[in-house]
Amino acid sequence: MEITADHITAFATVIGVALVLKQLSNDSKWKKTETAKSLIKEMMDDSRARNARRMIDWTYGRLFDINQNDNGKTEPFPISRQEIYEALDKLGVESSDPLDSKTIFVRDCFDRFFYFMGVFEHYIFRKLVDFEDVRYPMEYYVKYLKSSNPNQQDYDESHFKYFEKYITRYNYKYAQDFINRFE
Repeated sequence: MEITADHITAFATVIGVALVLKQLSNDSKWKKTETAKSLIKEMMDDSRARNARRMIDWTYGRLFDINQNDNGKTEPFPISRQEIYEALDKLGVESSDPLDSKTIFVRDCFDRFFYFMGVFEHYIFRKLVDFEDVRYPMEYYVKYLKSSNPNQQDYDESHFKYFEKYITRYNYKYAQDFINRFE
């Protein structure tokens, strides 16, 4: 078989197409990574999600500025693990009992944190980001959500049930799906 100019042209075209496809793939991966970085930064900068992460991270409580009055003044109050459980376990709008400021604060913070988890899952599902690009720092917080003592590496049903019940009650399905990725 004789190699002609047509053969060389066809071969060069195939090589050219392959290089273009590889470049597009690299560009796509870069865009996914940049999108993941942007999502993580948005979550890290969000004050309510940050406070939820702090509540998860600090086993024995921490001081949080909670607006206790209608005058707009804030006052630091500690929030313990037990107070987090109680806040998440209370019924919200479906209850006739008004929620106190601390309970509202805790719930607002976790609503925002679970919202971001849902966004991460949605972006992963739509293939706009890769799970590995958002695994860190979320793996750390999911570990703390699932265990009252994450250093033991054991699942603690009595601890996680408050978060899981809240996630289910308020239909944070994508957040639950995201948490399940860490099993």
